[in-house]
Amino acid sequence: MLSRITALMHRSNNLLAELSGWLVTAIMVFLIFDIVSRLFSKPVQGVSEMAVFALVATVYLGLSHCEENRNHIRVEFFMEKMSPRTRKISDLSDYLIAVLFMAIASYASYMNALFSYQTGEAISGTTPLPVYPVKFIIFIGCAFYLLQLLVNGAQRVLEISAKSVSRSGGE
Repeated sequence: MLSRITALMHRSNNLLAELSGWLVTAIMVFLIFDIVSRLFSKPVQGVSEMAVFALVATVYLGLSHCEENRNHIRVEFFMEKMSPRTRKISDLSDYLIAVLFMAIASYASYMNALFSYQTGEAISGTTPLPVYPVKFIIFIGCAFYLLQLLVNGAQRVLEISAKSVSRSGGE
């Protein structure tokens, strides 16, 4: 069952990472369009804000892919100094803390996005831009990151338990 969930998460993470890549292209297009329109003294309102929205989406949609590949920052210097048992305990406690934090962050981002939608929150300007789509993208990014943390944590627990069983001779 875990292998099916892992495969589904892998496909989802690849899709989100691909979307993040396209959003980087959109940021470039937005900024070039903004610069060119200003050169001709015809600036288009809201273009730089759209680039910021795309940047936020790029960051949050890429979190789960980064976690899937375990590319987040770790302080290896301290990990190398620990005994194997302490390292395992530290690794599992890191996952537990991250899962708790991301569960809270996911819930909070969902509630914030919902409030933003219900109140019609927007960035003021000549063309008000609604904020709720970006806030829902933040929620989606947090939720997928949480799911990937759960999958990686479960895999780590299985790896540790498999090593324990093999060392004890399968008893």
